[in-house]
Amino acid sequence: MKKKIAIITWVKYLNFGTFLQAYALQQIIRRLGYDVSILDDSSIFEEGVIIKKFQFLRLIYRCLYSGLSDISCYGINYFYLIKKERRYYRLFRKYYLNIDSNVLPLNKLDQKYDIFVCGSDQIWYPSMNIFSPYYYLSFTNKRKVAYAPSIGTTKYPFCFVEKVKPLLQRFDAISVREKVGAEIIGSIVGREVDAVLDPTLLLTGEEWGRLLSSERLYKRKYILCYLLSYNETYVRYVQNFAREHALSLVTFVLPGRKCIPSDKVLAAGPCEFLSAIHEAEFVFTDSFHCTIFSLLFKKRFCTFKRFSDDASNNQNSRIDNLLGILNLKSYFIGMGQLDAVKNLSPIDYEAVEATLQSERKRSIRYLKDALSCKEIT
Repeated sequence: MKKKIAIITWVKYLNFGTFLQAYALQQIIRRLGYDVSILDDSSIFEEGVIIKKFQFLRLIYRCLYSGLSDISCYGINYFYLIKKERRYYRLFRKYYLNIDSNVLPLNKLDQKYDIFVCGSDQIWYPSMNIFSPYYYLSFTNKRKVAYAPSIGTTKYPFCFVEKVKPLLQRFDAISVREKVGAEIIGSIVGREVDAVLDPTLLLTGEEWGRLLSSERLYKRKYILCYLLSYNETYVRYVQNFAREHALSLVTFVLPGRKCIPSDKVLAAGPCEFLSAIHEAEFVFTDSFHCTIFSLLFKKRFCTFKRFSDDASNNQNSRIDNLLGILNLKSYFIGMGQLDAVKNLSPIDYEAVEATLQSERKRSIRYLKDALSCKEIT
């Protein structure tokens, strides 16, 4: 009988990278010969308290607040785009993610699963306002594995260490997504911690191509701009770049975030996100996962620094780490370096793929050994 594995990650947030990393990890674990489910965390909050009612009220407030400002930018189609976007996410969740929604009470999960795996994304970010031991597998006595969760920072507060140390020490195998994170977590648990690839990089561009939309999202040639944080300097640069190269500018509808004036605003779920990158002539982004899929689809791209290097909430390390491995740090550009974009040389994607293939094998070997109870070497 196959062992049953539960993945613990975020699936309650509508975010392209969040859904796609969950899908990728699910696929790889399934290929390794296990039955695998992703636990639905929609009812999990601080200390495991169920606050569905309060989450709903907060969602209503956020939609009303952001909607008022976004309507003026996106126009009358704003609510139609939002409805369409959420439908895409529902369909992806239904057809591509094996979700277990019966997670409560948590102490009964040991009866259903043999191994619990903390998946990727920034589920270990040391937030001083929210802490949920759920994402550190506090509820189980079964085998505990961490595959590429991210702490999302280079500065880890000491007071947070006291919360997570006893939980991390209970893990049978720990890996994280960035080298800096591996050093920080290693210093907390007192043992070596591996840095492995984000799950999305464990699948090839050809494999991700199976999820692409059957029809083109936009008929004209275009530049895709996807910014998690609105930055006027970056936006103006991209708009000018599009004009100079006689290309349309395409963006996504992003509820609650200031919109970027563009030629086409797309409503997108995970599959449409992949298709928009795949079809673009050039990609500008400050997103880790948009950078990853630009690489996997062998696109011309530039990744902007979302945070200043000295910012207390600096989350640049994950992108810096990835592009460093691939010898592409020149494609990670800050506000004072925009003149360098026009001098970016064509990427040697054969070299990129060779490096990724080597890292892919190493990362999958780590996961295979961790799940099979072998000693990690």
